[in-house]
Amino acid sequence: SNVTVSPRITGGELLNGLDILATLPLTLSHMGVGVVGTKIYLFGGKYSTKYQSAIHVFDTETETITTLDVTLPTTLFSMGVGVVGTKIYLFGGRVGTSSSTYIYIFDTETETITTLDTNLPNALYDMGVGVVGTKIYLFGGKPSSNPLNTITVFDPESSTLVTLDVNLPTSFYSMGVGVVGTKIYLFGGTNSSTYYSSIYIFDTETNTITTSDLTLPTGISDFGVGTVGTKVYLFGGALRSGVSNLIIPFVTNNPLPSGDVLIQTDMTSNLFPLISGETAIETGIRNVYIGNADNVMEKVDAYIHNGSEWVRI
Repeated sequence: SNVTVSPRITGGELLNGLDILATLPLTLSHMGVGVVGTKIYLFGGKYSTKYQSAIHVFDTETETITTLDVTLPTTLFSMGVGVVGTKIYLFGGRVGTSSSTYIYIFDTETETITTLDTNLPNALYDMGVGVVGTKIYLFGGKPSSNPLNTITVFDPESSTLVTLDVNLPTSFYSMGVGVVGTKIYLFGGTNSSTYYSSIYIFDTETNTITTSDLTLPTGISDFGVGTVGTKVYLFGGALRSGVSNLIIPFVTNNPLPSGDVLIQTDMTSNLFPLISGETAIETGIRNVYIGNADNVMEKVDAYIHNGSEWVRI
């Protein structure tokens, strides 16, 4: 079979049951969330009119939460968050009633935070964020005035921002974002007066955006999003007249020739064509897919041999 290594996707799954695992040190909403390994990092947030600069870490293995000594340079909430490797990037956000142009990097290995010299082109919050390979894509967002329809790409390796020539079909923010392979899916969102039901698909290989024939059952924004395999799940969200309790699955049906294998990692592209002879490659494997009889990729279990036995990864 042909084997392809493709940019990673981030995933999540709904836990069975509603057991309370731990409690935050204080009540919070609108915090930024980034996942590295088995730890979930929570940045800033707000409670009523009280804004926070704290960084909390939830350890999913010990089911404990701690507050780090390091804090954000300022109080911040509703920022965009993208994770590449062991670093978490925070974009914009709200500082009280104002918006921010800053980009912060939190290094989970050293537990330090730095401020980049590079700034966002606009003070912005509630943008959609999708990570493909080592590139972070920012969609729309809300400045102090009208929302944007721009798509901006941040390259962590050069610390540069590029605003693409292609625009979103409308100006909006607070959309749901799901990433599968090299495609980023944008669900719903709002422009403050209208709640959208559209689904847009951005192809990072061609830098083109299309509108799906499918739509959400109603206009929704601010929902939780989790990606498992080739399915993107949407949880709850805000409606024009209240909040939603819907759980909506979206099947991406990405094509993959029958029998071919797709390995999704943290590398930016397929390296196998560049390799000759025996070469060692070290990279994190996120998901493994195989093309089924209908030439559609399906997530499968993957195993690695540690020298004595096969271990599921």
